[in-house]
Amino acid sequence: MKPLFALAAALIISLPASAEKIAVAKFTGPGAEAVRSQVTQELCDNHDCTNPAKVMKGTKPDWKKAKKEKVVYVVTGKVIAKGKKRTVELQVLNKPGAAKFKKSYALESGTLPNKTLS
Repeated sequence: MKPLFALAAALIISLPASAEKIAVAKFTGPGAEAVRSQVTQELCDNHDCTNPAKVMKGTKPDWKKAKKEKVVYVVTGKVIAKGKKRTVELQVLNKPGAAKFKKSYALESGTLPNKTLS
């Protein structure tokens, strides 16, 4: 199973197609916007995505707003740089507290490799 496909599969497991609304929050860290753009494109091609501004309060999900917008999952990301090596840590949140899904992916030249995205 491809790593990013595993993320998408974790998002949609046991949900009817009409209920799977996702918001991809602003990512943090160096070069985070390019990675967020890739993740957003991959997820929003196959799922109903909502503008994250509608469900976020600063950098954290506002679960009252998310419920109002019928958003099931909020995806967050953080780019971590250690020397020349960079990784992105993705989290899938569906309620306050611990993340439902959390995984780190290595970046190549500041973006996710095509093999990770495909």
